[in-house]
This record gives sequence, structure tokens and C-alpha cells, in this order.
Amino acid sequence: MLVIGKQTMKVFEAEAINAANRKLFIYVQKRFPSFYETTSNRDLKIFIEKVRNTAKKYDVINENDVSLSLDFSIMYGENFWEQAWSSDVTSLNVLSGSDKMEILRQRVK
Repeated sequence: MLVIGKQTMKVFEAEAINAANRKLFIYVQKRFPSFYETTSNRDLKIFIEKVRNTAKKYDVINENDVSLSLDFSIMYGENFWEQAWSSDVTSLNVLSGSDKMEILRQRVK
């Protein structure tokens, strides 16, 4: 049986997150061209990492949900999690991250 050490798993996880962040970078370029044009590449990378870290605090880890949290962060501000229209949902620990994002998606339609 193959056993993978904790350190090796951390390396794999970090690379997976880096790859996902690269996809989000390209996504922002296409979906929000005006935001991309006014943000340096370095700042956009930092912004994406910050959005992902904040999303994780709300149990949002599915890539589609992280992408939606990036949309909301660009459209409504990085603190959208705590705004009046969303905080009643994001503060509920009984909901999964995906459930929270689906409710918020419905609210902004």
C-alpha cells in the first residue's frame, strides 16, 4: 500500500490551490475586464488568495462556490459576507458553504 506523508500532501494541496487560483485569474480577466484592467497582476493574485481564504472561513471550499464568492467580492465588496443582504445566511453554521452560496445566488438573481 502506498502511504503519502503529511508534508507531501501539503505540497499537493498547495499546488492544487495554485492551479485553481490561476483559473480564477483567467476567469476574472474574462468576466470582469474593467476590474482586471484597473488591477495589477500582483494585486489580483493577492485579491484572489484573500477571497479564497475568507471563503474558507465560511466553509466555502467548492471551486464553483469560491468562484461565486469572487464574483460577489468584485460586485459588492470583499466584505459582502457581512452585509445586510447576506449576513443572515453567512452567519448560519448549520448550512454548508455550498448551501450558503446557493441561497445568496438566488438573492442576487
